[in-house]
Amino acid sequence: VEDQETYVGQSFNFIITRYEENGRNIVVSRRELLNEEIQERVKAFFKEHGEGDTVSGTVTRLMSFGAFIELTPGLEGMAHISELSWSRVENAADAVQPGDKVMVKIIKIESGEKPGTYKIALSVKQTSDSPWKSMDTMFNVGDQVTGKVVRLAKFGAFVEIAPGVDGLVHISEMSHTKRVLKPEDVVNTGDLVQVIIKSIDMDSKRVSLSIKDALDDPWMGASAKYEINSKVEGIVEKREKFGLFIQLEPGITGLMPGSNISKAADKSIYESAKPGDTVEVMIQAVDEDQRRMTLTSPDQKESDDWRQFAGGKSQAKAGTMEAIFLEAMKKKK
Repeated sequence: VEDQETYVGQSFNFIITRYEENGRNIVVSRRELLNEEIQERVKAFFKEHGEGDTVSGTVTRLMSFGAFIELTPGLEGMAHISELSWSRVENAADAVQPGDKVMVKIIKIESGEKPGTYKIALSVKQTSDSPWKSMDTMFNVGDQVTGKVVRLAKFGAFVEIAPGVDGLVHISEMSHTKRVLKPEDVVNTGDLVQVIIKSIDMDSKRVSLSIKDALDDPWMGASAKYEINSKVEGIVEKREKFGLFIQLEPGITGLMPGSNISKAADKSIYESAKPGDTVEVMIQAVDEDQRRMTLTSPDQKESDDWRQFAGGKSQAKAGTMEAIFLEAMKKKK
């Protein structure tokens, strides 16, 4: 008997593979009988089903690249990991488990390397409609939704807002309050985040999202909060050739141009300031729409037009406009 598993007292069907010496030497095989039965089932399956059909199956084993699914005893197909779910799947176990009963679509049938064997490509996700078919009825531009960060890239984060629908949050759309150089400074894979839908492109199947638009914008009302000529303290962010960038609060940064620094009564305070230093400044101009603010020093010196009349004399040292004006009038007499 070719099969190694035998059970005393149980009855099985066998096929006779050799009959010799008038029946005194008989060789039987259960395996060959089972193989014949399997071949019959496989033939019956292909008579009823072909490419494009949807059938039921049982998950038998998982691999890094997908899942093997039994369609009928002795006949398996493979669903690639990208075909297990409309959602992004990194691990087949996140979508299915061995023993699960699933509906699958037969994508392709090819003959295997050995006669009587087959390579069958299956899809679990294609048994249901693509979520993009109803995307324009599910969401609208301006909607605020909760999504899951599924992937990070250099330029931003992909957030799943519905099974199979990922949108991109560009790094420029991640924060009002800080300059984001890499997405992991703000989010991590698996995080749940609130996003605003900025655009939906049904043709290219792309969604543009914003995290910062779902948060309060610090620039709203900035012109009322920071009145012209008011004095405030700020923290030096960085120095450029054309001036200093000074943060007044998270998300609000103003520029003190070099021309204003040179007019400061004590310009050394600003010329020597390093990132992180606290300095006092005065608001010169605010543009909420452009998110720009111009700063100057609280002790800005008078313009050169007035100083030329002072003649550099000691009485102008008091620094009052009245003293300079009186000195100029004396010169005219």
